[in-house]
Amino acid sequence: MTLQQLRYITAIARCGSVSQAARELFIAQPSISKAISELEKELGKKLFERTPRGMLFTNEGVEFLTYARQILQQIEALEKRYEIGKEVTHYFTVSSQHFPFAAEAFSRITKSVTADCYELMFLEGETQTIIDNVRDLKSEIGILHMTAQNSMILTRILKEAHLQFEPLFETLPYICLSRQHPLAQKSVLNLNELSPYPFLTYQQNQNSIWSMAEIMLRPEPVSQRITIADRASAEYFMITSNAYAITTGDFGAALSHPGLIYLPLLGEGKITVGQIRNEHMMISKMALRFLEAIQDIIMENDILSESMTSF
Repeated sequence: MTLQQLRYITAIARCGSVSQAARELFIAQPSISKAISELEKELGKKLFERTPRGMLFTNEGVEFLTYARQILQQIEALEKRYEIGKEVTHYFTVSSQHFPFAAEAFSRITKSVTADCYELMFLEGETQTIIDNVRDLKSEIGILHMTAQNSMILTRILKEAHLQFEPLFETLPYICLSRQHPLAQKSVLNLNELSPYPFLTYQQNQNSIWSMAEIMLRPEPVSQRITIADRASAEYFMITSNAYAITTGDFGAALSHPGLIYLPLLGEGKITVGQIRNEHMMISKMALRFLEAIQDIIMENDILSESMTSF
């Protein structure tokens, strides 16, 4: 097996056909076909199904493609990292659900980097995308939550992806809403009180099961629902309407819009926020600094002590 064969496989997936891949790579189509045949013979598995419509990936081919992409990404990272005559570049990527404390922690480590050359990425997105990014080594760390409602299924999904979940902190669920909201003067809330108001949730892949949704809990019944894709939109809709969201803890004015308020939610258990990492990867110094920054933010806002409060 050679790196060239892996590059051919990923090129076919990217281009959609052998002929397109050959044009992109500036090589003859028979050379790619021969290399693929030799690889299949070596593996003893069919990676492609030859059909009148072209070559389609088999189940084994799809699995092989995942590993091939990971290997090539690591090779590319190595080449960048140890490029002769170039200044060392610091790389770090984290994927997260829409948590303001995660964005703040990332901002803090960005400010602490003294090197002139670095590439850092903070990706907020859907739960499945976070899992995929960490599994495929596009992100070193993922930040997501677990509750009693989703922990069993999420644990199974993470195990199948060879990812490990390590808790960072536990907290009560909180309701985020406008300071002008009719319920804003209350000290605590329950789901029944929220039923007349629009529930705000983040967009997920349409094929995702409910356990992958970023809603912390499933408030029922929900007759009014607003789905958004980013935190800026979430804040806007909550400030300008009676919509609410379920989130993790009250992180104070420094991490939230002054027009919003956070109230604890009664009788719905606890939320565990944690990191996911590839079980075969060692954690980097940059990742450790990011996790330490999260712990600093938790302590600064007394989230741990709040999480132990009994209502």
